[in-house]
Amino acid sequence: MINRVQAGVLSDRYLDVFLGDWKGLGFLILQPVLVALCAGAVWSGTQPGPTLYFVLCFSTLFFGCVNACREIVKEGPIYRRERLVNLEIPAYVASKLWILGMLGFGQTLLFYGGIRYFLVLAGNPVLMVLALYLSLLAGTALGLAISAVVGSDVVALGLVPVAMVPQLIFSKLVLPAKSLEGPLAWMEQATLAKWSYRAMEEVTASPPDYGALAWAFGILLAAVVLLTTFAGVALKLKDGAHA
Repeated sequence: MINRVQAGVLSDRYLDVFLGDWKGLGFLILQPVLVALCAGAVWSGTQPGPTLYFVLCFSTLFFGCVNACREIVKEGPIYRRERLVNLEIPAYVASKLWILGMLGFGQTLLFYGGIRYFLVLAGNPVLMVLALYLSLLAGTALGLAISAVVGSDVVALGLVPVAMVPQLIFSKLVLPAKSLEGPLAWMEQATLAKWSYRAMEEVTASPPDYGALAWAFGILLAAVVLLTTFAGVALKLKDGAHA
């Protein structure tokens, strides 16, 4: 169970830190805007297709992972000191996910708005924003898992490509069709990008299969829970190593 009082206090403090860091906040704002500008420059005047929609999914996964990959490890000394006065790990991890999720929702809206400025996208706008946001949230959970495992923020940043490149390589848009069987098929099924793009396929379909869409959304949410739980377990194991 999550200690809501601790989670609330930690969330307020974390949000204050973010709002006080204008450079970091500016990066969060510019990141989706610049990527939207790049995508708009490339696809402007064309009919959006599978490649563009995959790029949108991959981009939001990347935003979330980059946002979160240093947010635990950079607070190592503070975290260890507060653990001595009964800081609860679930509350700590939940506070990170909550604030990063709030900021990530703003990024999602900026990204979607930027893309829509250049392109006419298929599908229901609300469902598309939800699909992009769940993709970003899954990337955030992946970033928190990385941050909980590593020992420095430099290593955390170095692991982001290691975590993200397989999301691209094992995509059905990249793999030859004949390769999507056996171990490679399982690898593709295990990537977050697979389910982010699966949701996007249904959002842009006419008509969408709402059952398949709900399944893709559910898997992304399950990934968020599993990855944040993994982050908590990793922190607990670190406690034992430092004891």
